[in-house]
Amino acid sequence: MTYANPHAPEDAFLETFPGAMALDLGVRRGLIDRIALDGAVPVDALNLPAEAAFFPVLLERAGVVVRTGDALSLTDAFARVWPARRTALAHKLRFLKAVSVDLAMGMSDLVGDLPTFMKQAHSFDIFDYSHALKTDADALARTQIWCDYVAVLTETEAPEITAAIDLDPGARVLEVGGNVGVLASAIMTAFGAEVTVLDLPGVCELGKRRNAERASGARPTFVAGDARQGEWDELPGAPWDAVLFKSVLHDWPEDQRGTLLDHALAALGPGGQVIIAERGPLEATGPLPYWLSADLVFAPFYRSGEWYAAALRARGCEVTQFTPDLGLPFHITVGVKT
Repeated sequence: MTYANPHAPEDAFLETFPGAMALDLGVRRGLIDRIALDGAVPVDALNLPAEAAFFPVLLERAGVVVRTGDALSLTDAFARVWPARRTALAHKLRFLKAVSVDLAMGMSDLVGDLPTFMKQAHSFDIFDYSHALKTDADALARTQIWCDYVAVLTETEAPEITAAIDLDPGARVLEVGGNVGVLASAIMTAFGAEVTVLDLPGVCELGKRRNAERASGARPTFVAGDARQGEWDELPGAPWDAVLFKSVLHDWPEDQRGTLLDHALAALGPGGQVIIAERGPLEATGPLPYWLSADLVFAPFYRSGEWYAAALRARGCEVTQFTPDLGLPFHITVGVKT
C-alpha cells in the first residue's frame, strides 16, 4: 500500500467509500481501539448478527485489519497510523460524510446552479464563517468544527510550504486567514520568524487556546479583524517582511482576490514577499480516491497557479512557483515586491 501524501498517511485508508464508512463505524463503536489494545480479537467476539458478516470484510478490503484464522488484528500499515492520526481521521471522516450527501443529492446543482448548491449543502453549513464573528460558547463550538478540519489539512501541507519558502531569522510575517496557527507555528519553528495571524474573532480565540502551551518561539500572535479592510501596515508587528495566504484567496471573487493582493503589497517594503499556497483545479490524470471528494465541493473556486502568478506579475512582482507532491493539485506562489 502506498500513500498519496507522506504527510497524511491516513488517506491510504480512505480510498473507497465503503472502506471509509466501515472504518468510521469501527472507530465510533470502539472496535479499532479494542483490537489495538488486545492485539487480536476473534470475529465471533464482535457479536455481529449473521447478516453483518460482510463488515469485517470491508475493514480487510480497506487495509485496516488482517484476518488470521478466526481473529482480526490491525495491519502493520494501519497500526503505524493509529492512534497518532486518530484525530485527523475523525475530522476528515466527519467532513467526508457531509460531502458525500452533498454530492449524491446535489451534483446537478454543483455543476449547473452553484448558488443553489451552496445554499443547500451541508459542507457550507460547516464552513459558515458568520459563527466566527462571535466568541460565545455556542459560536466557538460551531467554529471549531471547521477550524479543526482545516488545521488537519494544514498539518500535512506545512512541511512542503516551509520547505519551499525562504525567510530570514526574525522576519515579520502576517498570515491572513491563518486559522488556529498551525502553519504560523511551523514557520516560526523553521525560520525563527515572528508571525501574526489575522482572522475572525472566534478563530483567533480558538487559536490562542490551542497555542497557549507552546513555547514563545512557536506561539503566533493573533489579531482579530476583517481582512477586507486592509491597512495591514497599521497592525501590531508591522511593517511586514512577508504576507502569507494559505487556502484563503480561493474563497473570494476575482476582484476581491486582487484587492487582497493589493493590500498585501501595500503592507510590504521593497523585497517583501507575498506567499500564496492554494489547491488547484482538479486534473484529468491519476486516481480519484474517496478522500479526494472532500475537495470537490470547493472545486469551482480553485484557480491555477498561473492565475496567481499572473496577478502578482501584473503588480510588478518577481514570481517563483513550486508544485509540491501532496497527492492533489497544489501550488505555492511567491511574489517578491520590487
